[in-house]
Amino acid sequence: MQRAAHPGADVVAARLLADVETYVEGQIANLPGRLEDLLELAGTETLLADAVAVNRAIIAHAPQDIPGHNRLGRAYQELGLIEHARAAFEAVLRLDPGNMIATKRLQELSRTDRGQGRRG
Repeated sequence: MQRAAHPGADVVAARLLADVETYVEGQIANLPGRLEDLLELAGTETLLADAVAVNRAIIAHAPQDIPGHNRLGRAYQELGLIEHARAAFEAVLRLDPGNMIATKRLQELSRTDRGQGRRG
């Protein structure tokens, strides 16, 4: 039996996304400009929105950075921004079709979708 999505879930998700995006944009503006410094920060960020900011900045410098895409997807997944997480993991698979981390994460997202009765 599929559960119906909470009627206000889309509104809450949109508000969360807007809040995260506003925060992330502010953080990106304050990050170091050198890729090496960003890569060092990537391993130290504990706040999920900060992890989004750092990894988006890394990807802006190095679009082929597979670990950056995977970390970004994981941060989005933990924030509950599933479509953004899915997009990040799909980007990994475009770069590295056999990437097991992204494949596993997408499978997790699919199981979550089925368990929650995902619509459209």
